[in-house]
Amino acid sequence: MNNSNIPPPKSDFTDYNPFIENNSKNFIDEIPPEILSIILSKLDNKSIENASTVCRHWKEISLDVAHRAQSSAIEAYVNSIRNELKEQSYADQLLEINSNIKNFKSENLIEINSFVKKQKNLLINILKDLEEDDLKRLEELVEKQPTPKFFGNLFTLAKLYRQIDLAKQSPDNFTKSKALQDISEELANNGNFEKSTEVALKAVEFALMIPDNDSCKFMALKNIPENLAKNGDFEKAVEVALMIPNSWAKSKALQNISEVLKENGDFEKAVEVALMIPNSWAKSKALQNISEVLKENGDFEKAVEVALMIPNNWVKSLVLKNISENLTKNGDFEKAIEVALMIPDNFTKSKALQAIPKKAKE
Repeated sequence: MNNSNIPPPKSDFTDYNPFIENNSKNFIDEIPPEILSIILSKLDNKSIENASTVCRHWKEISLDVAHRAQSSAIEAYVNSIRNELKEQSYADQLLEINSNIKNFKSENLIEINSFVKKQKNLLINILKDLEEDDLKRLEELVEKQPTPKFFGNLFTLAKLYRQIDLAKQSPDNFTKSKALQDISEELANNGNFEKSTEVALKAVEFALMIPDNDSCKFMALKNIPENLAKNGDFEKAVEVALMIPNSWAKSKALQNISEVLKENGDFEKAVEVALMIPNSWAKSKALQNISEVLKENGDFEKAVEVALMIPNNWVKSLVLKNISENLTKNGDFEKAIEVALMIPDNFTKSKALQAIPKKAKE
């Protein structure tokens, strides 16, 4: 048998391997968009999000799949509500929301999320105007429907929005302000920080209408700054705190803001707010708390700097003694002595120096 016409065996599989670098095209790039879209549509949200990071091509298709899935879920959810509504005007508004979602296009996930939240807000404003029995009936019916992302607390928020309208109808400004504060806190607990801040500022408006000589004014204002701070609006929180006529209530409000900033790790801003506190004791305690966290973080230099700002000598002495003791434990005797000598109270200073080994002081 003549084998001269049979080609020699290939030394490798270069011509057949779709993934090697020498190929002009990657096998993944060869998947038709329609097929890739079907594949991605079978994945959960987290997997689709991961797929969007593979490459630009996959990102575009992943976003489109996510948008269509989100739109379909919202459309089904809104339709389940619309089918139960008696008033045609509400049904028409819900159809408009669905139309908005279908026609919206974006490649930016932040824009998509922001748009969906806006549509949710429109839906909340429709639901809040329903009769209480209708709202309750709808909530029970829709519980059986799969809930789209962002829509989990829809009915809770609708009830809170209704409470806002009722609070504004209250006969006196103190009652209005307190009711709005409670609602603002509930909105924040439900993750609606933007609306929470808006309601808190409305509570401020009513509180400021109360005469300065009325003790109700500071009672109405005193908790609002902390709520604003927790929502991340520190500038407005400080502004409202400084409006409080009662010095102690103002001090407490500023102390709470400083505490939130400290917990967020913004020590510089926390100190800045603490120094605004008019009451010496409250200011001392706020600065003490900041200094102690800095000490625990190992930033002794900054901890000492903040401690020296404390106006109350007893608190200042205690904080500096604690820093000196920590430095001693860390073996930094020279720095421990330096800090101990800064202590204004002589008895506390002596105790701090006694804690440092004698050899270190020679």
